Amino acid sequence: MAIHECPLKEDWDKWDMFNPKTRFNVLKTQEEIDIQARARAATRGELLETIPILWAVAADDPSLLPENASEPPIHRHTEIEIAGERVHLDYIRRTKYGPGRTFNEIRIFINGQFAGRG
Repeated sequence: MAIHECPLKEDWDKWDMFNPKTRFNVLKTQEEIDIQARARAATRGELLETIPILWAVAADDPSLLPENASEPPIHRHTEIEIAGERVHLDYIRRTKYGPGRTFNEIRIFINGQFAGRG
């Protein structure tokens, strides 16, 4: 399935662990907080099938710039359809200023709307 549009907010790469206003890993709206709480409270059902996915480097990934060509990608995404719903997954990895200041996260969007993270 082709990726229609990446719903990840543009500020994902502005992360700074020392500034709570720009910490990407902190959910910023009450709606996001409520969605995350519901996602965490959900119980996993029976595994019905394994779905193979192909990750693509996102167009905004810094590794695509010539000066960063030797760097590994830090924003990959994929999109699949499950039961008629468009599911978009973003895998992001960001390091700022050395060890211990790295985050890895997957953001989950269903039909373009934030649905959870892991």
